[in-house]
Amino acid sequence: MNDDHVDMQRLERLLAEFDDKLRRGIEAGQDADFGELQALAPWAIPLLEMMEERWPRSTKSSEEAEQSTTAFELQPVGSLAPRLRTLGRFRIEEEIGHGGFGVVFKAYDPTLNRHVALKVPHGESLITRDYRQRCLREAEAGAGMDHPYLVPVYEVGDAGGLCYIASAYCPGVDLARRLAEDGPRFSDREAATIVAILASAIDHAHSRGVLHRDLKPSNVLLFPEPITGQNRGWENLPFTPRITDFGLAKLLERNLKETRTSVILGTPLYMAPEQATGHGSDGGSHADIFSLGAIMYELLTGQSPFDGPTLLSVLDHVRSEEPTPPRRHRPGIPQDLETICLKCLRKDPNDRYASARELANDLGRFLNSEPIIARPLS
Repeated sequence: MNDDHVDMQRLERLLAEFDDKLRRGIEAGQDADFGELQALAPWAIPLLEMMEERWPRSTKSSEEAEQSTTAFELQPVGSLAPRLRTLGRFRIEEEIGHGGFGVVFKAYDPTLNRHVALKVPHGESLITRDYRQRCLREAEAGAGMDHPYLVPVYEVGDAGGLCYIASAYCPGVDLARRLAEDGPRFSDREAATIVAILASAIDHAHSRGVLHRDLKPSNVLLFPEPITGQNRGWENLPFTPRITDFGLAKLLERNLKETRTSVILGTPLYMAPEQATGHGSDGGSHADIFSLGAIMYELLTGQSPFDGPTLLSVLDHVRSEEPTPPRRHRPGIPQDLETICLKCLRKDPNDRYASARELANDLGRFLNSEPIIARPLS
């Protein structure tokens, strides 16, 4: 057994012990034994403390935890920078987002003189090999693609055992926030253009053997660069949509030894029925087409095609219920656009578009006032 492996085992043990102390409300300054962890991985303690403050799990009362979290949320996002100032060569400036897997920081790369979005995993991932493998898998999926409507991944790194992903920084908002702020204010042609752009990007990923498996509005960043689509028949857009976060991506030809059964991967409001079964099926490329249809439905109507008060009810609707036709929500939606949207949302994957390229092409026909190939169900 080499020394590096022994060090990693010791690091995982120290991280687990310190994480457990944080759960019990013991701070670093109260722990006489944290010096070894500080010497081995100086980044770990401020990161774990930051995670504990944002997502309290200690023995504080629920009221104290709520007050602590609220106070933390009200601080400027830049207040996180003093807790974790650097990671490798990157200088962390502020937090710009967080989710189920990790936290995203705006960071400065002094070597290349540019800002990047730096994604680091949650505290529990520091002691779980599977999380680190997922981090590397996301980077592997993203770094192998070059498309104007995919957020480029610059590099993946490891700082003392903590993996990170550096990708292009977007100074704009994501599509989910735009929908939440403005509601269904996209015109029919704007909605069709956005989904046509996303479909072309997903087709690029599929052609290189990569599935996304978690397409949703929050994974679509709106870069503040206008698109002039007249040469393609597209509607002009004041932004450029780009897909990010291949955290659930799977290389189509990857050895299936990593696949676990009975795990639901994806976001319920946008996942395909075959994903919602929980039997380990990734759904193939048709699942991403279903998710694009769910995004289009929300752009057109301001509502999700499947909804419910609980996770189980949403999953049940996805698996067994047909979505309400968009024109019942907004009668002015063109019938051809509704037909395209509902074709993406068919329960049987074989009834959807055969590829993301076919979806993009059919949306192009709609935008150019040409006959579409999709036909409504009888």
